Amino acid sequence: MNGFNPYKPKKDDKLDKTVLKHTKKHRNTIHGRRSLNSQMPEPFHRRTNDWDIFSKTPKAHMESLDDRLDEMAGYDAFKEATIQLMDSNQIIYRVVSRRTGEEVADFMLAPPGLKYKLISGVRYETLEHAKKIYKGILANPKLRDRWNKTRGDLNDIIAFERQLKNGEKKTSHTISDVRIPREFKMVTFRPAWR
Repeated sequence: MNGFNPYKPKKDDKLDKTVLKHTKKHRNTIHGRRSLNSQMPEPFHRRTNDWDIFSKTPKAHMESLDDRLDEMAGYDAFKEATIQLMDSNQIIYRVVSRRTGEEVADFMLAPPGLKYKLISGVRYETLEHAKKIYKGILANPKLRDRWNKTRGDLNDIIAFERQLKNGEKKTSHTISDVRIPREFKMVTFRPAWR
């Protein structure tokens, strides 16, 4: 099947290439959904628009990426923003598009004991480390608003690992592979004439 694949960035997308090149140059680690997409096959991919990056000096890397993207655009197209995580004193440094308001990249201080995997010279958080972080998020009632997305990511990792363990070479999901949360399950009734 030839056509547009929404889960892979377009080949000519300069923005993604610039962020990836910046991450590789400064030896930062990509985490979050982009990390999962890079390590799992396509049936487990989910589209994401921003880059989540662990860095030893997140503020400096946010500023340098902002400058690099502005230089690429030819004008001041991006701005810097900061937010504080709800459950800790950690600050997320963001590069945001001025025109659309969309986040381009989020920089966070790298946690101690961060495990990464090199893929094409770029550091990606390992699936085991991501599982540990996701389980921590699901155990924290203060982060309830992130539970749905986190639960989906964790289920994807578990399903992928189960597939690897069983040695399956499945390339697509079937209806029986999809987990439906209990609150969305429908009660079906059997007709009386059967």
